[in-house]
Amino acid sequence: MNSIFNQNSVGFCMVVVPVATYLIGTLAYLIRQLYHDVGPVRATRILIVMAAVFAYFGVGLRMMMQ
Repeated sequence: MNSIFNQNSVGFCMVVVPVATYLIGTLAYLIRQLYHDVGPVRATRILIVMAAVFAYFGVGLRMMMQ
């Protein structure tokens, strides 16, 4: 991960920051819709499962990158 930041951190930030902002905004909207549609208990359960899946794939990607 450090090699990416050393090479071109400015370009990396220019790409990552808008994409991350867009994704966070989209996620916030979808979560709001989810809570509205299925209720807080089921929505919380769904979000926990999604977070676990994302964490799993994130760890896998990091292992592949090294």
